[in-house]
Amino acid sequence: MKGNLLINLGSPKQLTIESVKEYLTEFLSDDLVIDFPKPIQWLLVKGLIVPLRHRKTFESYEKVWTDEGSPLIAISKKLGQRVQEETGIKTEVGMRYMDPSIKQALDNLIDHGCKEIRVLPLYPQYTGSSSLTSINKVKTLKKDLNNESINYLYKESFYDDPNYIKNLSESILGKLPNNIDYLLFSYHGLPIRQDIQFKPSYSSQCKKTSELVAKKLGLSGNQWGVSFQSRLGPGWTRPFTDKVLSDLPNEGKKNLAVVSPAFYVDNLETLEEISIEGKKTFMDSGGEEFTYIDCLNDSDFGVNVISSLLEKMD
Repeated sequence: MKGNLLINLGSPKQLTIESVKEYLTEFLSDDLVIDFPKPIQWLLVKGLIVPLRHRKTFESYEKVWTDEGSPLIAISKKLGQRVQEETGIKTEVGMRYMDPSIKQALDNLIDHGCKEIRVLPLYPQYTGSSSLTSINKVKTLKKDLNNESINYLYKESFYDDPNYIKNLSESILGKLPNNIDYLLFSYHGLPIRQDIQFKPSYSSQCKKTSELVAKKLGLSGNQWGVSFQSRLGPGWTRPFTDKVLSDLPNEGKKNLAVVSPAFYVDNLETLEEISIEGKKTFMDSGGEEFTYIDCLNDSDFGVNVISSLLEKMD
C-alpha cells in the first residue's frame, strides 16, 4: 500500500509570544538554516535574533492569523486532504518545525499499513534550508523507526516541471489585471554561500521558473523581473524585493503584480511581507496599483500539480 507525505516549513502552534519564540528557536537552530559552528549559531539565535525579532514576528503573525490558526498549516492540511481525494492514496502533511510533525505524519502512514511512502517537500526550488533539511529529517526518522520493509521515495525539486509551469502560469493568468506594467517574481532569499552550494544554484532555479512562466504568459523581457525577499542580513541573494518595490514606480512601472513561486502555500512571507508590507512600500514610492497573486495553495491548479508529481514518483 502506498502513502504520500507532503512537507512544509511550519509555524508557531499558537498566536502567543512564547509560541513564536519556540518556533523561531527550533527553526533557526537547524544547521542547514544557520550554517555556522554550533557556538556561533547558539549565540546568534538565542542571544541576538530571537530576542530582537520575536516581538516583531509575533506582530506580523497577528496580521495574518485566522480562525483556523496559521494560514500555512490550515491551507497545507486542506491541500493534503484534496490530494488524498484526488489520488485515492493516504496522504499526510508534516511540518519540518513544530506541529503537525513529520514523525506524526509518518506514524499515521505506517499505522495505516503503507509500505511505500512518497515524500514531497512543498518547495519547487531545491535548497539545503528547505528541501534537503526536510528530506534529511525523514531519513533520520526512518532510522529511528527501524522499519526496513518500508520503501521511501523522495522528490527533491520541481522548479521546471512542465505540468507545474503550466498550472502556475494558468493560475497567474487568471488573476493578472489587464493593465499591469510589470510582473515581479519574488522568491525567498538565501545567503549567497548557500545559494551556490548546489548545482544548479537556487537563484538560477528561481530564474528558470520565472523565464518559463513569463514565456507561457507571453511577457517580454521588460515586463517581468526576479527579486529575493526575507533577508536576515548582508550577503544575501539580490536584488532585494523591498528595494525593487521602491524603485519600480520611478522606472514607470506603476501598476504591479507580484507572485511568490518559492512558496507553494501562502504564509507569513507572502500574506504579510508581500501583500501588506510590500504593497505599502510600492504605493508609498509612487505606485498606483498593486496586485498580490496568491500561491497555488489547495486550488484545482495546486492539487493537479502535486497529484501529478506524486504519480511520476512511481
